[in-house]
This record gives sequence, C-alpha cells and structure tokens, in this order.
Amino acid sequence: MADLAKVAAVLEATADYYEQHEREKTSAIESAHKARLDKIAAAHVAVHGEELPDVDRQKLAKADDAALDYVESLLVKQAGTVAPLGAGSDPESPAPKTVKEAADAADDRFVSWIVGS
Repeated sequence: MADLAKVAAVLEATADYYEQHEREKTSAIESAHKARLDKIAAAHVAVHGEELPDVDRQKLAKADDAALDYVESLLVKQAGTVAPLGAGSDPESPAPKTVKEAADAADDRFVSWIVGS
C-alpha cells in the first residue's frame, strides 16, 4: 500500500502550485483592468478637464469588459479632435462687423460670380 504521507505531500504540492498559478493569473487580470481604468480616467480628464470621481472609478472597477469598452469608446470619441470641415471662401477678406456689411459683401460676391461666368 502507498505511504499516505507521500500522497498527502504530492496533493499539497499540487494545491500550492495551483494556488500560485491562479494567483498570478488573477494578478495579471487585475493589473490589465487597472491599466484600462487609468486609460479611461486619462480620457475623462481630456474630455471634461477634471479628474474622474472616486465613486465613479469604483463603479467602473466593478464593471465588466463590455461596459468598459463602451465607456472608453465614448470618451475617446469625445476627446479626439474633430477634423476641420473647410474654410471660408476668402480667408484674406476681413470679417463683416454688421449685418449690412455682410449682406453687401454677399451681394458683391454674387454679382461678381454672375458677371464672371
């Protein structure tokens, strides 16, 4: 018959190895989650100009990956720069100061466009 002390020692060594492996895996997951929260907090600062409140950070720490993906995508979109849509037709001309000046300038541009074609 097998020595029960040896069997117990093997089982203890296996349990210790399994616990250490699970602890490392859990630690890696937690550090990745914390890094993601830090990225979200940085995006929040960029968008809102203030730190993420601790209450909100604790709620996000409990959230799953899908919720973090959604929050992160919203903040990255808001923090990003908007591509310029174009410029005025004549950047050298001074901006009109009154509505009458703007109307007169628009009439002049229209007349020159009609006459020029």
